[in-house]
Amino acid sequence: MAIQKETPLSYIENKFKKKLYYHFTPAPFISNFSPLLIVFQDKEGSVPQDFEYKMWNVLIPKGPCIEDRMLLQELIEDLEEEYDCAGHIYCYGGDGMGYSAVLHGILADANAVFIDTLDMKLETSPEDILYTEAQKSQRFPLLYLHHEKQLKQNDMFLKFFNIKVTIDRNDDLDCKMPNRLEKVLDCLARMKYKNVE
Repeated sequence: MAIQKETPLSYIENKFKKKLYYHFTPAPFISNFSPLLIVFQDKEGSVPQDFEYKMWNVLIPKGPCIEDRMLLQELIEDLEEEYDCAGHIYCYGGDGMGYSAVLHGILADANAVFIDTLDMKLETSPEDILYTEAQKSQRFPLLYLHHEKQLKQNDMFLKFFNIKVTIDRNDDLDCKMPNRLEKVLDCLARMKYKNVE
């Protein structure tokens, strides 16, 4: 696998010449907690490509990364090694990207996934990629939701995998990007320290 740089996006390529485009911004300063955040967004540019915040390494893949999910996982593993953030992986899914964030949270063994809404029907069917990957997983990341819309329709899936869901109704999150993402990161950092205590 080769990692190439282009302007303004970088890409990773497998041996079959399949490419996954992304933007990565390393943490502006190193601390004893320099986690990796993977941001899934449906609108181009809603999170600036050069977004940086405190001690967070930020990876923004282009698109939902469902078909090329294993290529993204290879990239995450490379970044974990290079930036020493193994065991500190978080995912954020904006509107329309909850499925991708939950899927990659499982695949990357993320600590937590924060999504704006559970905007999809989670299937308990062997044909569903998310269900199949959740079956293989040893643990499920903590799931934070900003809105509880559609939580009931996914009750069976959540109970099947014993998924703990925390609803964060913080009104501070009702703002536009990039301020919204900064508030999500502050929330995740608080939760990280709370879970360590």
